[in-house]
Amino acid sequence: MKKVLVVLAVAALTASMASADTNIVSGNVVGYGRVNVPSGQLRLIGCNFQTTSSSNSFSIQDLFDKDELFRDTEVANFASAGSDQISVWNGTTYDTISYGTDGSKGVWLNANNTLATKTFARGDAFWFKRSGPTTNLTLSGQAPFDGPISRTLDAGYQLFSYSFPKGSKLNELGMVARVDADNAAANSDQIMVFNGSTYDTYTYGYKAASNANFWLDKYGRVTSAALPVSTAAWFKRVPAAGELSWNENKPY
Repeated sequence: MKKVLVVLAVAALTASMASADTNIVSGNVVGYGRVNVPSGQLRLIGCNFQTTSSSNSFSIQDLFDKDELFRDTEVANFASAGSDQISVWNGTTYDTISYGTDGSKGVWLNANNTLATKTFARGDAFWFKRSGPTTNLTLSGQAPFDGPISRTLDAGYQLFSYSFPKGSKLNELGMVARVDADNAAANSDQIMVFNGSTYDTYTYGYKAASNANFWLDKYGRVTSAALPVSTAAWFKRVPAAGELSWNENKPY
């Protein structure tokens, strides 16, 4: 299934922002991204915005327009697998949070039915499972104007997204990942992008013609693949290389 991702302006674009990127809104710098999630399917969602109070962290309770969320009304006051769910990778397994009911209002609930207090920072990512009809999920916030942003990913498998509400090509993320001396994929860092049913895998490798390292597709070609606004991917860091640190510069 194709993802439909759009960022719409709620105020007129200034001349400088309009020339920089049409994904970025200006004026009162508030905008939103939209992700199409088919019924019964999963999507990887990334956090690119600040809150309207310029905080870099969103409470899970404020992350989405609740009119777009689905909850199983047959299971009152409890989390239910029949409701929309968010799954957060903790480095070992998933913490699953379900959209349930607290009295008459919808809230996100932990597996033990307590009120979820999870927060998401810019650059964080998670799985969203849609239990209701196909919908467009809205993620709104303020376009951040700070930067560069210091990023760190631990060794092993980690979910991540770009820190700014602008689509970014993998080869423009600023990562200096690990390349195996023999260009062996198994010993090099990789990015895995979910395409709706499986993964497109990109390996960090060396291109002699350019005397430089790039993210490469499965055929060994320099890729033009990108992470659109509000999307995310897996990063596989070779354990022996330790954590990866890099800076993301403001792209607009």
